[in-house]
Amino acid sequence: MINRDEIWKIIEPLVIAAITPRAASLSAALLDIPNLQAAWLPQAAYIGSGATIIQPDILAGHDLSPNNAPTLGVYQWSKGMEVGYWRLATASSQSLSRASETALALTANFTWGSWFNAQPTMVNAGLMAKGADAFANRCWATLISGGAIRADVYDGAGTQYPVTSTVTPSISQWYFVQARFIASTELSVFVNSTKTSLSTGLPAITLTNAAEFALGKLDNSFYMDGLLGAAYVSASALSDQSMLTIYHRMKAFYGL
Repeated sequence: MINRDEIWKIIEPLVIAAITPRAASLSAALLDIPNLQAAWLPQAAYIGSGATIIQPDILAGHDLSPNNAPTLGVYQWSKGMEVGYWRLATASSQSLSRASETALALTANFTWGSWFNAQPTMVNAGLMAKGADAFANRCWATLISGGAIRADVYDGAGTQYPVTSTVTPSISQWYFVQARFIASTELSVFVNSTKTSLSTGLPAITLTNAAEFALGKLDNSFYMDGLLGAAYVSASALSDQSMLTIYHRMKAFYGL
């Protein structure tokens, strides 16, 4: 007769598999995003070390190159629940980018987002940006400014249109920052499940160019200090419900 302990040894792996989200679930949450242009998962990448490391877009075609050797780590908040991240240091000017990027030069009706965890300090920094190499090239961005989370779009005349979240971020806490731009109508920033919007005076389209796309920096000056997680760009203005669904499908990996 098989005793209780022997039975548990057989079924324990099945129970853990049933209750523990896997990396495949995180990938699925990204791949299910409508009109997905690009998406990046830290734990899916990093082969080698230093400047030879390439972070692949999970759709292929928009791979990111590391600048000044950011490192890869694994965040684990509970047994079996873990997610990869990039660790970036302001002092080392670390980021990930594509030096020339036209395919992500979206100008209206699009959405983007990424996870971040500021540590050990909350510095002014880019989270995601198209035209990240100079202010004159900025097209759209999410960023930290003065301890606040913000989304910006920029028109062809260089005018900046910012919306600042009502959520005040804390050190060593994960946040999912998503932004949506609807032509002439709305610029919204979502921090986790909290939405803040600007709905007046917006341009019909943003500036468009072949300038750099980057994670973790802005203007080759404002570098992230902390951790960055999964990120995406969609060529659709996703609905509020879709954006909240993306957040809720991912948040368990980040201890939320």
